[in-house]
Amino acid sequence: MYSENLAENLWSEREDAILVLAREMEWAEAYAVNHLDCPMGGIYLEFLRREMITAQGEV
Repeated sequence: MYSENLAENLWSEREDAILVLAREMEWAEAYAVNHLDCPMGGIYLEFLRREMITAQGEV
């Protein structure tokens, strides 16, 4: 039987946050590569990397 809460049961909140960070990092990496003249892309990518490291340490 299909459960409406199935997605909620697959991952913890922290794991879900890591998945969101991973998706955001993919976007940021592509942006940074395509916009080398934009320093904010690199800054945001570094911020996401630090957040990912922190989040992984909490799981």
